[in-house]
Amino acid sequence: MTHILIEYKPSPMKLEILNVEDWPVVHKPVGMHPSSVTASETYYIEEGDAEITVDGEEPVRASRGDLLTIMPDKSCIWHVKSEMTMYKSDA
Repeated sequence: MTHILIEYKPSPMKLEILNVEDWPVVHKPVGMHPSSVTASETYYIEEGDAEITVDGEEPVRASRGDLLTIMPDKSCIWHVKSEMTMYKSDA
């Protein structure tokens, strides 16, 4: 079972229903960024490009326009290839 769900280029209607523009904005600079996820985290990528790897799984590539959800209770590493600006769901 994959612990990263990605929707490449979701429709504008879906983004509006999710109220993505009301989510807090986060930035990730180029480099490696380990992260522990205790609750589901959902991101809409406004700018940038990264590979995200959850322990024991193949990396997932995410870039501008993608909607990404990381399942809870996992460690992951973000390998940011170009600086990222993302909306992050606080739910």
